[in-house]
Amino acid sequence: MIETKNIFKTCGSCRREFVMLEEYLKSKGKKVKIIVFSDETIKGTAGLKKKLKIK
Repeated sequence: MIETKNIFKTCGSCRREFVMLEEYLKSKGKKVKIIVFSDETIKGTAGLKKKLKIK
């Protein structure tokens, strides 16, 4: 089981990396469960910038 925190739930890059990791591990006969804890209030880049106080 892999648990991680990612402030931005809809981060496409992160999602792809987890899918690739899961596929690789499955090809090696391993079982994996990936859980990502994120901030549900951030809906897009504007929300992320506001949360991080970036202009």
